[in-house]
Amino acid sequence: MLVALITWSFLQSSSFGLSVPRNFGNSLAMLPPSTGTTKTGMVVDKMAVTDEPIVDEILREFFAKDDTFQVSRKVVDSFMKNNLSRRVGEGSILTKIKYEDCDTSVDMFQPIYQPLKASIEGLPKTSLQKRRLQSFKLQIAYKGKAFCGWQIQPNNEVPSIQQTLMDCLDPLLNSDFKKPIDIRVCGRTDAGVSAVGQYCRVRTLRSEEEVRPGDIQEAINQASVRKEDNSTHNGGPSLICTSVERVSDKFHPTFDAKCRAYLYLIDADPLLAMAKNFDEDVQLEEIVLVIDSMLQNIQGRELDYLAFSYGKVKTENTLCTLVKVHACIVETGSQRALGIELVGDRFLRRMVRILVATAIREALKILERNPSDPTMTRINGEEQLLIFAKEGDRSQTAKAASSNGLIFVGAQFTND
Repeated sequence: MLVALITWSFLQSSSFGLSVPRNFGNSLAMLPPSTGTTKTGMVVDKMAVTDEPIVDEILREFFAKDDTFQVSRKVVDSFMKNNLSRRVGEGSILTKIKYEDCDTSVDMFQPIYQPLKASIEGLPKTSLQKRRLQSFKLQIAYKGKAFCGWQIQPNNEVPSIQQTLMDCLDPLLNSDFKKPIDIRVCGRTDAGVSAVGQYCRVRTLRSEEEVRPGDIQEAINQASVRKEDNSTHNGGPSLICTSVERVSDKFHPTFDAKCRAYLYLIDADPLLAMAKNFDEDVQLEEIVLVIDSMLQNIQGRELDYLAFSYGKVKTENTLCTLVKVHACIVETGSQRALGIELVGDRFLRRMVRILVATAIREALKILERNPSDPTMTRINGEEQLLIFAKEGDRSQTAKAASSNGLIFVGAQFTND
């Protein structure tokens, strides 16, 4: 409580208008430690990289440490354990402190700070007429550490989320076992990326009497519980389904999404330990202020994010609009973390992770140049991300931050 009051006092006295710290209450079990990745998606050691600036070397080693993403793991783990229950009315593990300076009309992060209870028995009944083809929209949550990513990867010993869902639902939905069921997803996540509000669509030729929304949710959750019971660890299920509803045959979770939301969490203690290489007196609040000033300068603008992307561009353009991008302080029990919230109309490959790593890198440079002048740090730094976007040079941005701190929070669709 004292930390929250001190932080609130600090932010209120500043002119940057940051949020009150987010409070997660009591945390549950943690997931296994994470590993770091580079912009190429490969794990590297110090000797494998040469001729890189010292700030990039420090940042790369920082993202590879085991203790950098404990808060992120706790948040996802708590969310999933809280939402697996079929009973309604139990208290929420996670809570959210409201803040006044942010546009709450685009606040898609409420489920992660105060998740709603899932209930198989309480699913609304549909009034749709019987038809041959049924389409269902599923909302799922999963721990990225347990999977090789969303997409099926042949000959990979670690399962994909897509394959896991197909194994759960194929016996229920498939009326023609000559080919597997088709699953479409809102956002394909990389290995290590977790989700609390991922959306996907499944279809079946079976009738409404044969397959109900609750049957799909139950098939996924029961399979997850059985798998957990047979495992050697007690971290809770790695994949759960929080809701299912019938939708129009025209619904597509990828193309009908008008915006998606991500949250990136980095533990405060290792972040401060790294930042003290540049400013030995730096505080978490100062880091948040500098990063947020940079992020606010790209919020609401349609920009070309080619410099913040990876790989071959397969779309007509790389224009994106981040309708909300915000740095804040997150609390869970006695732990604090830097949180970066992003809501955008589209995201390029690894865009969030490159943007996060670049923002932190530039903040460290600013703090090193002006360790005792927060006003000057804001003036000098707020344009930097915007400059990188306008110049479109990938060599100017940082290597992608680790996937282990990234959480897919949710999406809004055209018919919502």
